[in-house]
Amino acid sequence: MIYSSARYSGPKEIKYLFIDGGYLDKIIEKAQNVFFGVALDIDYKKIGEGFDKVFYYNCLPGKKNGESANAYEERIYARKLFY
Repeated sequence: MIYSSARYSGPKEIKYLFIDGGYLDKIIEKAQNVFFGVALDIDYKKIGEGFDKVFYYNCLPGKKNGESANAYEERIYARKLFY
């Protein structure tokens, strides 16, 4: 039999954060335009501090009607790097 001096205090609380990337992007863009007038540098790691697991979900924007493949790739390039 194994004895331990540590007391069991129940299950550990786990904190999860779910981020809707599309909505967050719109809120950041609005704050940039309305309050600051400049692009904001967002520290996404800081947003997740204090959480055990962070889930970020978003998708690439669709190709615009009549947009060439090269123009589309240029437009989404930064987003692909971010993901």
